[in-house]
Amino acid sequence: MSGCPQDFRNPFEQQTIETRDLANALIRANPGLRQENFGIVCGGPGNRLKEVRICFTKDGKLRACGANENPRKLCSAQRILVPPVRSTARDDGMAPPPRRFDNNPLPGPRMDGVGRGI
Repeated sequence: MSGCPQDFRNPFEQQTIETRDLANALIRANPGLRQENFGIVCGGPGNRLKEVRICFTKDGKLRACGANENPRKLCSAQRILVPPVRSTARDDGMAPPPRRFDNNPLPGPRMDGVGRGI
């Protein structure tokens, strides 16, 4: 198997793609891979891509996923959101976008014990 399609190797921008187009890109990038050999899992806001599960035999050969993959857990959305990776290395030699800390979604430290000797 060759691996990840070029468009998804080190994305710095979020992408929205049709689920069937992602499946076709995986098949093109991996000769011998067929639709029954993998499952795409998505969920959450915007049907975000969570994982791609590829099924192998014990000796490392591709096999149909079959009953191993519960169809209710696989992505049924027509379009999915592929988030950017958290990489700082760009494939094109350009510097990564600057990191911004002013919009940090994490809460600040808990201050409820301050001033009470706790």
